[in-house]
Amino acid sequence: RKDFMQQHTGQHIISGSLWKVGKYKTVSVHMGIDYTTIEIDAPDIPEKDLIETEKLANQAIIGDLPLSFIYTGHQEVDQYPLRKPCTREGQIRLVKIGDFDCVACGGLHFDSTRKVKLVKATGIETIRGHARITWKIGDRALADYSKKDKIISDLRSVLATKEENFAPKAAEIQEELVTYKRRCSWFENRLADMTARDFLNEARQNRSDSSLAIITRAFKEEDEQLIKKIIKSLLTEDGVLFCFVNALADKDKLRWSIGCSEDVKFPFDKLKDELLPVIEGKGGGRPPLWQGAGSKPGGVTDFLSRFRSLAEDL
Repeated sequence: RKDFMQQHTGQHIISGSLWKVGKYKTVSVHMGIDYTTIEIDAPDIPEKDLIETEKLANQAIIGDLPLSFIYTGHQEVDQYPLRKPCTREGQIRLVKIGDFDCVACGGLHFDSTRKVKLVKATGIETIRGHARITWKIGDRALADYSKKDKIISDLRSVLATKEENFAPKAAEIQEELVTYKRRCSWFENRLADMTARDFLNEARQNRSDSSLAIITRAFKEEDEQLIKKIIKSLLTEDGVLFCFVNALADKDKLRWSIGCSEDVKFPFDKLKDELLPVIEGKGGGRPPLWQGAGSKPGGVTDFLSRFRSLAEDL
């Protein structure tokens, strides 16, 4: 109940401040569990106006302005300085915040602005052509301040700099990260090419009497991105047929890949029923690459052996 009253009274103060700062009309209000949003009749609000609105609202809160509740008929409602017109008929309840704001409303409110404690704008977005401003009000604002103060304290230690230097420090780290990612990608590409070349040379040495190089490998928790690059490198070669299985970190999870050069015809669709059940595998594809998952690590050796046997009979 207290939280709702903080949100509702705070919303009146904020809407009154928006009107005073830039004649912004409140067209919609949503009071959520974590925050309150206020939509205004403008697609955007300048930063200086938002800052001034927040400042004015908090001044009204500190000013400990009294709230009074006035019951009047619709014929007399125009006698009051309403922030927005009231079109209802019959008895109307007005909520008046000192000389700061006056609007028709039937909700729950405090008897003083002081009890709202604090308001803070935390975000803004455009929806349906209206600027929607997110607010932390009352105890929510104080809790949000404490949470963000803790985050800043932690970042101060991690970044080893003052909070006013967070943005340039973060930009510096981001730039370094991009450079390292580029270098890592280059090294990973080189590693993939060298690994593919080693696999290929070994396969051709083992089958010196054949133009077809058959490669089978069982990996354990290998980086999937590296395997993809090894596959990509092998697929640029002629006379290559390969089968890879990677045992993932998740228990009983496998990833398998079968691929061949453009000059090699591998009848996967005819052979899959003989291969995949060995590892309880699923998946498929089309030349030159077939891929999928399996759930029987104990069948990997038999799976690769069967593949090699079938490949040698091509």
